[in-house]
Amino acid sequence: MQEHNLHPDEIAFLRLRWKEPGEDVSALAEMPLINALAPSFDEAGIELRFSAAVAAFGQRLRGNPELSTTNWSDIATWANNARGSDEGGFRAELVRLVGLAESVAR
Repeated sequence: MQEHNLHPDEIAFLRLRWKEPGEDVSALAEMPLINALAPSFDEAGIELRFSAAVAAFGQRLRGNPELSTTNWSDIATWANNARGSDEGGFRAELVRLVGLAESVAR
């Protein structure tokens, strides 16, 4: 397999090879994975920050020990700060549910 030297802005290089059903010859796709991360969580996009709040909420409900230092208020703040236009109020509902989970956990 050919080696690839990463460029400074790359975090990985992806090579994916597959065969279509019934085919004998494989296809290959290659692409660099660029570090597109924001310098900090607060500078990340609204969708990413809200998704992180949703994931943290689910993991905190499951009792994931990785979130032992993350409190319910942190999660509610992340979700609230990433509500955006919130058509339909679904994001506000998550903030409400986080508050409810916090009151039950006490």
